Amino acid sequence: MEEKEIELKDYLQVIWRYKMFIIAITVSAGLFAGIVSLLLPPTYETTFLFKIGKVWEEPIDNEYLLSEFIESENFIAEMNRILNGKNISEKNISAKVKFKEKSSPILVIRVRSHISSTTAEIADKVREALLERHRIIFNQMIKEYLKMEEELKQRISEIEKGRKKIPTNNTLLSLLLEKENIAIYLEFDKQLREVHIKNSSPLSSTMSEIINPSVGVVVRIQPRILLNICLAMFLGFVISLSTAFLLEYLRTSW
Repeated sequence: MEEKEIELKDYLQVIWRYKMFIIAITVSAGLFAGIVSLLLPPTYETTFLFKIGKVWEEPIDNEYLLSEFIESENFIAEMNRILNGKNISEKNISAKVKFKEKSSPILVIRVRSHISSTTAEIADKVREALLERHRIIFNQMIKEYLKMEEELKQRISEIEKGRKKIPTNNTLLSLLLEKENIAIYLEFDKQLREVHIKNSSPLSSTMSEIINPSVGVVVRIQPRILLNICLAMFLGFVISLSTAFLLEYLRTSW
């Protein structure tokens, strides 16, 4: 028995015959997805960029260890204590290395919760905690270099006092001593200038900071109602269309 060749118009006829069924399923799927999305609790998010400070062009913290610390149980517990039991978890705070510069890595820190005001409050406390942590680390690290600067100043002061004690009778010994003191003085003065520049220049030493201008902006990220409706309607259309062709096949086969 020769099989009948199926043409495009045959498919269109099936779709037309079951058009109400296809429309009903597609619209119902979209309505269901929209209702469920409206019933789901909203999720709000705020994001900020945290630039790790440096001392003498060396970062004061490892970006990967810091990201793990931010997501650790200890940091979450500390945030809960500061926020008076907001009951936040590791789902509320995340950190990821955005890109790594030679001396100033940058982290993207995201804070989420189901309440907009709570999201902003958590983000504020996280920023304050991280900046305070790095302020302490920065001061501890720079303290050693500031001490080095003071020691160089002291050595230079001692050399200047020693030069005044050298006899000025232009003897060979006095000339050699003066020459030696000048060489030592110039060397220490050079070191002092270098240390002072590295201690005070923002290109060499700087505190950690928040660098993005959108600090404090809270946006609703879930549920994505329109996206959920579109996906549900697409899925409903595919299922209803497949069902329509199956029903047509069963109808014509019997």
